[in-house]
Amino acid sequence: PGNQQKGYGRTEFYQFLRQKWGYKGHHNFATWATLRQGDYKLHYDYHGKVELYNIADDLSESNDLTATHPGRALQMLVQLTDWLKANCEPVYLPQPNPDFDPRGKLPYGPYVPLDQLLTSLRAP
Repeated sequence: PGNQQKGYGRTEFYQFLRQKWGYKGHHNFATWATLRQGDYKLHYDYHGKVELYNIADDLSESNDLTATHPGRALQMLVQLTDWLKANCEPVYLPQPNPDFDPRGKLPYGPYVPLDQLLTSLRAP
């Protein structure tokens, strides 16, 4: 009767698969790891960007404090790294791509492992 589902043949479905997919524009869907400690909140994205906010004073997270509080940012990043290593199986964390070509287009920068980031931040 009127509720019957229309059957589609292979030809119709194939045309569906050939359509171009994607979003207009490109959004950064990079994974973030976040640690909150008292009034402070630290964000780390897997491209090596670290942001520190005092959410009691800056609820909208518009004033990054990493430059003015580098010690706190580093201490919280160490804690975040330790927590991720203790609680996340490596399969769930990003890994470097062995086929990565740094000459290619990088809208957000290459992946930066936490250990590498910590080493660079601790260097004088």
